[in-house]
Amino acid sequence: MDVNRMKSLRIGFLPIVRVQFDMTLAQEMIKSAQEHLQANGFELVGPAQPISDLQAAQVAVQKLSMSPVDLVLIYQATFADSSMVVAITEAVDAPVFLWGVFEAWTGERLRLNSLCGINLAGHALTLRKFQYDYAYTLPQDPEVIEKIRNHALAGSLRRRLKTARLGVVGEHPNGMDTCHLDEPRLREMFGVQIQHIELDDVFIRARSISESRIVHTRTLLNTHLDNLQTLDQVPLSGTLSVYNALKEITSEHKLDGLAVRCWPEFFTEMGCAACGAMSMLSDGFGQATPVPCSCEADINGTLTQLMLQWL
Repeated sequence: MDVNRMKSLRIGFLPIVRVQFDMTLAQEMIKSAQEHLQANGFELVGPAQPISDLQAAQVAVQKLSMSPVDLVLIYQATFADSSMVVAITEAVDAPVFLWGVFEAWTGERLRLNSLCGINLAGHALTLRKFQYDYAYTLPQDPEVIEKIRNHALAGSLRRRLKTARLGVVGEHPNGMDTCHLDEPRLREMFGVQIQHIELDDVFIRARSISESRIVHTRTLLNTHLDNLQTLDQVPLSGTLSVYNALKEITSEHKLDGLAVRCWPEFFTEMGCAACGAMSMLSDGFGQATPVPCSCEADINGTLTQLMLQWL
């Protein structure tokens, strides 16, 4: 497991208890879970003491809102009704994970009864149409650590997408409805911002790229490819000019991804396909960070690529 990769993952660790149960054992389990999570590279934020009533839960999530987290982990150290879990879930904007503590049956009174707590909590969240995942296991179980890691990574991605900026050049061609842009829906689901760019702006900029820049780009490309001389040189030059134009636009608008209408204007106006230029951007050629790109203004495809890249 790559611990360094997880150091940026921040978890809101919220242990829940009811004092009528074995608090000594509950505290041991809470401490053990914290230690295993921290040993695996997670940053934990949350209350110094276990949450034992609704008021304490409300105070905890209020403080949590000042320090955004990638995952809310509700550690059900003992039985409790669902009221605290519901209050936490309604107040935070992050994935929720319920963790119940495994307890061997002895025939005597249950010391923790954690499973009953996460059962009640899960049912209450389902009634309110909140999504969640859960585990019922001991703190040292490596599988639960990996499960938490995956959910935290998804939460981190979700948080990062809220600041993402994607550029759309033109509109998708007729008959390519899979590329349809539903900007309000994308903003609602992911929070991404869309920058609209006119096709003519790209053409004007591409035609203004100097011959020296095209030669410089070609020289760099020659260090990666050995067959440029076998290609038709006119459309190749057009592709390299379009690459430089799109690279400039991406930098000026601070874009994380780009979707460009290719058909048929790039053939008729520039004598080349835009896909070669976009492949160079997507591969990270000449840039510090790759810029995911899609043809035919397919912003949905670009967003999917960006998600995979960031994950």
